[in-house]
Amino acid sequence: MRDGDWICQICKPKVHVFASKNECFKCGAPKGTEKVDPPCTNFAVRGDDLMQTRNDGGSKTAKKIRNFKAAFDEVFFNAFGNSYVDYNVSGGCTIKEVTAKIIESASSEQLVNVMCVGIGVNDLLNMQTWEVLPHYPKGLDEDLIALAMAISTCAAGSLVMVGGPAEFWDRPPRWDAFMTRARNTLRKAGCPVVPAEMTASAFKGQVVSSDGMHMSNDDNKKELFAQAWGNWLLACSDSTFGTVEEEGDGERARSRSPRRMAMEARQVSSGFVGKGKDMGKGKDMGAMGKGDPWGKGGFPSDGGKDGAFGKGDPWGKGDPWGKGAWVKGDAGGKGDPWSKGGDAGGKGDPWNKGCGKKGLNELGVQFGLW
Repeated sequence: MRDGDWICQICKPKVHVFASKNECFKCGAPKGTEKVDPPCTNFAVRGDDLMQTRNDGGSKTAKKIRNFKAAFDEVFFNAFGNSYVDYNVSGGCTIKEVTAKIIESASSEQLVNVMCVGIGVNDLLNMQTWEVLPHYPKGLDEDLIALAMAISTCAAGSLVMVGGPAEFWDRPPRWDAFMTRARNTLRKAGCPVVPAEMTASAFKGQVVSSDGMHMSNDDNKKELFAQAWGNWLLACSDSTFGTVEEEGDGERARSRSPRRMAMEARQVSSGFVGKGKDMGKGKDMGAMGKGDPWGKGGFPSDGGKDGAFGKGDPWGKGDPWGKGAWVKGDAGGKGDPWSKGGDAGGKGDPWNKGCGKKGLNELGVQFGLW
């Protein structure tokens, strides 16, 4: 390079520009312009066997247990722009063990933007015979409540998928009643849960692996499963999505008012219908119209008239997750409850447990996780 020549930081690959030019001849960026990476949305995927696949073919030494990470990476990037997916799931876990792993893997300084949790609820199976238990286990509801609390503490937004239809897993009808009860328990604890109809739809076209505990490892089917998650997350801009309790869990039948029926219909349809930008490449995964809270870069500071986020305050009154954790006066100040010092019990800490690693450890002790 000659004296005065410069490199355009915007172009990729970087371009050499002569000293006589004050703008890049390729992209037009003025001399000295620094590349600014778009905001990144951090996703965390947690769960058990439900979020894994099993490869039934190949050699004896081939890796059998796989997952959906590559499919989630692609779908989430197309849907939400610059994003990072931390995919960490473990097979054979109980609900209590899933909760412990969520707390153990949580950052003490940074809140995950969105946590996606898929649980098959192994607690409902005899771990020796893998048959469905005759009765809903005592204490499972308490473990699910602890899971909901851990999710809400470790992530600003979340969505949970519970089990799958009995027909898919070839299990007795009581399995569906158990699934409904588990979903309703999580909803009562404040976690949005994918409705039963959408869960069943996500399993259509999937194949059960030979062990009867995983979905078969097929790249095309894995992409469809990831696309379903992308649709559900977009639907979460409607604050009622995944919050309406379902009937059929053995409890007393609840009356269904016209308002309740309308909410149920909306939460089912909103997962598949979107206005505004398409999710790309011809896929029917529309965003949520003007003011799309996810946008290309994740969480914009101004959601517009229809946006879920208040101007200049991404977690203000328009918080679509309804957690209210990001307001003035919280533990970290200025909307950061995860302050470096992990101030325990700050005004904005909804669980009054503190947000540093110490607070998370105390949460684990409370639930008897360690």
